[in-house]
Amino acid sequence: SVCYMVSPPQWWYVLDKDKSFIFTVTVIITDVFIMPAMFFVSGYFTFSSLKKDNILIYLKKRTKRLVLPWILGTVFLAPVLAYMILFSRGISVPYSKFLIELFPGKMYQQAHYWFIGVLALFSFTAAGIYSLFPKILETQNSRQSSKLFFHFLFILINSAAFFTANYFFPLNSWIHPGYIFVFQPVRIFCLASYFALGIYAKKHRWFQNYGYNPKLSNWTLLFICSAVIYLLFHINFPNPEQGFALKVLNSLFFNILCYSFLISSISFFKKFFDSTGPISSNHASNTYGIYYVHQFFVMGSAYFLTKTELTVFFKFLIVMAAGCLLSWGVSQIMKKTPGLKQVF
Repeated sequence: SVCYMVSPPQWWYVLDKDKSFIFTVTVIITDVFIMPAMFFVSGYFTFSSLKKDNILIYLKKRTKRLVLPWILGTVFLAPVLAYMILFSRGISVPYSKFLIELFPGKMYQQAHYWFIGVLALFSFTAAGIYSLFPKILETQNSRQSSKLFFHFLFILINSAAFFTANYFFPLNSWIHPGYIFVFQPVRIFCLASYFALGIYAKKHRWFQNYGYNPKLSNWTLLFICSAVIYLLFHINFPNPEQGFALKVLNSLFFNILCYSFLISSISFFKKFFDSTGPISSNHASNTYGIYYVHQFFVMGSAYFLTKTELTVFFKFLIVMAAGCLLSWGVSQIMKKTPGLKQVF
């Protein structure tokens, strides 16, 4: 969708001349909750991993599954995607010159592999805390976490952190301290809190029997209302950093939308798709591999279609289909390749 936004970030890898406001709306809404949801899910299953393995085995597995792919992606694959920014715009710069002169400067990034690095940091931190306080992961059946105050407090704390960080950093800025971790300073607390929330939710049996099971209708209504409010707010105030009041409202609307999506979407899928079958099992086993390679197929097909006269919606459908299918196919191969199948 970013490729076809009306006003996309100018650094994006491939930008098409054909645009639609529909894709701008899609990005405005989905950009809020995609990464927090992924960190929540990661935290949810981190709990199970820590409970199952001793610390040394856990750290060994996390190193193999997160640290090594992160280093590989950061060193060898992210520069290729960053080079796509120049290549897709017809800027003739030799790749060797790009690596030596441009990439270490303003063009440095880790592409989508930044997520794996930050996740590794959170995972190792969780292991350290668990080693010091092992009772912290004792499973509880308490429904206290279902009280309205818990949800309100979580949203409020994240809104305050978001607002505070936005006072020191631009809203959508990225930083890379020491070229190690890459993240958005305005959102990093949010990501850490959702990872911790995932651990907390598993501990208290959220979405399980004898635990907290949210009422789907209430949370869906909150999600829809917050999405409409957030969208209208950004349409009317495209630069919400101009002024104290706008910063406060943006922080609050962002975090209400983020949290309500998480709860309502998991509740929805639990109610209607909580089953195991060959298709869902295959998708589940390939999620990591798909994530790892998807940008190459998404950006490659998007660039190829910039040369065509197809409608913007047809281009979008082709890119989405190609990205999904090709990434899934490569993931299948990776899972059968010696050395890679232990990771992906």
